[in-house]
Amino acid sequence: MVAGQLVDQIQVSIDRAGDDAAAREPGTVVTLRHRLGRPATIGTDISQRTERRSGVSFDLELDGAGAVPYARVTGQVDGSSAERLAQRLLAACRGGTLPIIVDLADVTYCASSAIRAIYQVQDLLATHQNALTVVAPEGSAAGALLEVVGLPHVESAVLS
Repeated sequence: MVAGQLVDQIQVSIDRAGDDAAAREPGTVVTLRHRLGRPATIGTDISQRTERRSGVSFDLELDGAGAVPYARVTGQVDGSSAERLAQRLLAACRGGTLPIIVDLADVTYCASSAIRAIYQVQDLLATHQNALTVVAPEGSAAGALLEVVGLPHVESAVLS
């Protein structure tokens, strides 16, 4: 299920008899396909890449030190970056197996597609009986949009 959230296509086939009994044992074959979102960079330090360099207009800082992952989103989450936001949040909450706190206090622009991405994360968390806590202060760009769509949120993070 986690792999299915991170790739474009997943195919699982069970080979009970083996295609060529002499060459291979029977087993399960899993094929994952994921379309590249940007050109592959070979030979660079991944830790040096940032979301801004890849054309995405937001940053996401993760703090996994506590029992619940805390994701602070800053900048603009527009239509072109909403899918990437969903992917990063799903990775942070391990495909919905961990609850997560998403802080949108420093988001300067929040498109409706970003809210749809947050709903997708919330739905996946609910299937695992985990909670999504969205932080968006009153008067913030995200807070105003969350009020309109009726997505529950808090005005400040209460971290334990």
